[in-house]
Amino acid sequence: METYWTQFDTADAPVIETDILVIGSGAAGLQTAWSLAEAGREVLVAVRDELQDSNTAKAQGGIAAALGKDDDPALHYQDTLVAGAGLTDEKMAKIVVTEGPQAVLDLLHHGAQFDRNPDGTLALGREGCHSRNRIVHANGDSTGAEVSRALRAIAGREKRIRTLEHCYVTDLLVRDGICWGAMALHQGKMLHIRARGTVLATGGVGRLFAHTTNPEGAVGSGLALAYRAGAELMELSFYYMNLVTVSRLQRNPTVKSEIQMRNFETSIPVGFFCYPISQAADITAFKATTVPAGEDQKPMIEQCCEIVHKFNSVYGDTLVEPEIVLPQNAACLRLPGIDGKAKMSKSLGNCIYLSEEPEDIKKKVMSMYTDPNHLRVQDPGQVEGNPVFIYLDAFCRPEHFAEFWPEYQNLDEVKAHYQRGGLGDVKVKKFLNSVMQAELEPIRTRRKEWEQRLPEVVEILKEGSAYAEKTAAATLADVRRSMRIDYFDNDNLLK
Repeated sequence: METYWTQFDTADAPVIETDILVIGSGAAGLQTAWSLAEAGREVLVAVRDELQDSNTAKAQGGIAAALGKDDDPALHYQDTLVAGAGLTDEKMAKIVVTEGPQAVLDLLHHGAQFDRNPDGTLALGREGCHSRNRIVHANGDSTGAEVSRALRAIAGREKRIRTLEHCYVTDLLVRDGICWGAMALHQGKMLHIRARGTVLATGGVGRLFAHTTNPEGAVGSGLALAYRAGAELMELSFYYMNLVTVSRLQRNPTVKSEIQMRNFETSIPVGFFCYPISQAADITAFKATTVPAGEDQKPMIEQCCEIVHKFNSVYGDTLVEPEIVLPQNAACLRLPGIDGKAKMSKSLGNCIYLSEEPEDIKKKVMSMYTDPNHLRVQDPGQVEGNPVFIYLDAFCRPEHFAEFWPEYQNLDEVKAHYQRGGLGDVKVKKFLNSVMQAELEPIRTRRKEWEQRLPEVVEILKEGSAYAEKTAAATLADVRRSMRIDYFDNDNLLK
């Protein structure tokens, strides 16, 4: 439910209409306004003070973009992943490094003045984790000021962009969960801004700290607007972090194995410590009673239960303690990768995917790791720890033998023959391929059917997300109430 800060009647206030309302005049706000205007939209940029008052104008660093002759976005992407130490949003990073060079060139084309070499080429610097010179500066450390100036000049020339300075947006107008504009204080009077779309580009919350170099406007006003309009901003994870010690997270077996596998040593990303906490938030947000999972998730569920127990003991019974549901088939507790490593992982490239075509599945199965000592057909082979037999334990059924390998009655006969020698890996893999094809074909077919109905899929996801958001919001409200931080509910701030 939306909560308004000011008392107003939209019928009494002057009205400004626009296609898109952009609140904020930093790089994000003005670039958005520029792009929307080029797409034919009428845009109104509303700012609290003046257009030049933004975090962007104060930024002293440079802009990283693959503009050099010895550089390319792919290399920039790899450098970004290294610098991110496992925390990088890979999809977003790829977008940024791919579109970055053109963004800089667009700014140059529209009048931005970046530092240049004596021969007129861009002066590209190099900073930490970059393997090439790719940092663009303006007047040394005044890059932000120049970007802000250039964007303001573009906005001033664009007929579809209007600007409204000294306009303090007080509330977003929400109806049926959709934002239709905002109320604002302009020249001492309330103003009603009607918009088909609203963009919050208001910066961060740096000014809330006692010691900061952020400008006066960085007080989180946009976050407050969104919060009062009903957006869920605070995640349960942040509350739970106060209930878990670093030493406890370091003892989590799954976290320890991931750190070892990725050779992080002492340079451990925060995300690996926070992941068990965020997973607990995902589970408890929906008050889940049971969680189907693999064996490797047991420590995570145990961590979740500890958090629930701690929260309830401190704040009262609020959260539900879940139980893990493990596969009854022991082989399915934790499938190894096709390379024989203990964990199947997308990042390690050792998975078989449900969406893969038959030829890809066959290729992966035939390349699977087996007993390294089973060099000749006549040699005795080892079944324990052999990924091929682990997958057969997990997926093959008695009827598969009658259809694909009638020489044997069951898997036990195959194992016995392999162990005494005389049965080659290729024959076993061919059988496994037939089993996997039979198991995955119905799934693949069903997936392709839904791929032809993507608009329907999107609607299903939207409905599910809306329901999930409503449920999570209710849990979050319960948590705030238990913690006595529901300040704006029932006038609790005044009590």
